[in-house]
Amino acid sequence: AVRLTVPPLIRHLVGRAPRRVMEINYARLSARYVLAAALQSGHLSLTDFTPAAYERDDVQALANRISLSVQDDGDPNALVPIGIEIDLVDGRMLSRRVRHVYGSPQNPMSRAAQIAKVRACCADPVQSLSEDRTDALIAIVDALETVEDVAALVDLTVPV
Repeated sequence: AVRLTVPPLIRHLVGRAPRRVMEINYARLSARYVLAAALQSGHLSLTDFTPAAYERDDVQALANRISLSVQDDGDPNALVPIGIEIDLVDGRMLSRRVRHVYGSPQNPMSRAAQIAKVRACCADPVQSLSEDRTDALIAIVDALETVEDVAALVDLTVPV
């Protein structure tokens, strides 16, 4: 079993039940589906948000063993803390309380992790960008303060 404890706003945003048939936006807003997919493979990728991925028996079985409950600390805008407890088959229980979400200013991604994420997203099997376009996209974002016309940025996000 897996138990998530979240602030009310988080439940409101991502408390959707997992389904075998979901639209991509629904799946992304189902914490139980997202967590199950991540736990099964150790990471998330764009391929986890496809009809074939939603139907995976292992992910669906785990998603349906995840409960989501609310801990209201009084701040209606709170995104943290998030608690997680996982009961393992061998009887052990793992737990963690997250006070700063990965990628937030208090727990930032490394530059290498940022670049790896951009490259993974640009390599989406449905609409991949070439390596040259991906490199150009990274470069223009790095120099965003000097970009005079953001259309150049947008143009780089469209596969050719």
